[in-house]
Amino acid sequence: MSPPSPKADFDWENFSPTKFIPVNGHIEARFSFSTGTWSAPTLVSGTDISISGLSPALNYGQQCYEGMKAFRTAGGRERIVIFRPEFHANRMAGSAASVCLPPPPQNLFLECVRKAVVENAEYVPPADSASSSFLYIRPRAVWIIYRPVGPVRRGDISGIRPTGEAPSWTKGHEGPRQR
Repeated sequence: MSPPSPKADFDWENFSPTKFIPVNGHIEARFSFSTGTWSAPTLVSGTDISISGLSPALNYGQQCYEGMKAFRTAGGRERIVIFRPEFHANRMAGSAASVCLPPPPQNLFLECVRKAVVENAEYVPPADSASSSFLYIRPRAVWIIYRPVGPVRRGDISGIRPTGEAPSWTKGHEGPRQR
């Protein structure tokens, strides 16, 4: 089965790479500390993600990301290919571990990237595009933590003990994301 054609009403030769172009959505998968597993990737429409203001990603920069390209091949059978996805999956896992985030398994990373490209395939420029355009993919790992805490001074009322953590893995650039 061939991928869908590039958007016909889009000027692939004269668009600015800095201009926001809405796409079909982003991909999200959640990690559960209680089970040690990732959820199945899901397509979420829009570009917004839900993130706590207490996230170490916002407060301490505790996050990591990758950047890769998807483009169409020229010639007989048109395909959409992703440049070195396994390399990026391995590097993301190493980056996540280095900043104490749960590393996404390679198969999940690759599934999420593939799903993001499939769901937004009409935004992959034509192979004959003189502008050498491509679909940019930005996988992101972001950790969101939540912890009810008790008072820090002795003698205050007793508080609630920490109950858990909920990280989030985001994927995409102006669309494809993973959480």
